[in-house]
Amino acid sequence: MADTRTPEIVTGEIRREREQLALAVSHLRSELKAATDVKAVLRAKLPQIAVGTAVACGAWAARRMLRHRRERKSVVARFGRFVVVERD
Repeated sequence: MADTRTPEIVTGEIRREREQLALAVSHLRSELKAATDVKAVLRAKLPQIAVGTAVACGAWAARRMLRHRRERKSVVARFGRFVVVERD
């Protein structure tokens, strides 16, 4: 079987392949740029980040308040801003 493609047909196929390849590379670059854009990801997730931060800070503050409430301290002496305490 002989190949019936002419040089013009082969040239046209190569040109179409180049155009398709250029389009695919352009599409890949735009997707890669969108995937590595950290600012856009953070902007999209900002409400979730804010809620998580608020919950963590609230839990930390509540734990700190409860821990200090449990510790019974009796003041032995005060010296200006310094305080000597006795813990039970």
